[in-house]
Amino acid sequence: MSCSVIKLLTMIVFLFALCWLPIHIFNLLVWFYPDITKVQTKLQYRTYIWSYLACHFLSMGYFMLNYET
Repeated sequence: MSCSVIKLLTMIVFLFALCWLPIHIFNLLVWFYPDITKVQTKLQYRTYIWSYLACHFLSMGYFMLNYET
């Protein structure tokens, strides 16, 4: 295998991990600490929703990357 192929595969794996790691951490936090979902104030609710959306959009943003160029 050539050096450029190895660099490309390394970059793909790194970007995959970088994009999908936050949503997995978020899901693990909700799984092991279910009290996180019991929000009492509007600020806690907004923080919970926006952090989930940020993690979700980052993980879905991985598929917007174009490796063919």
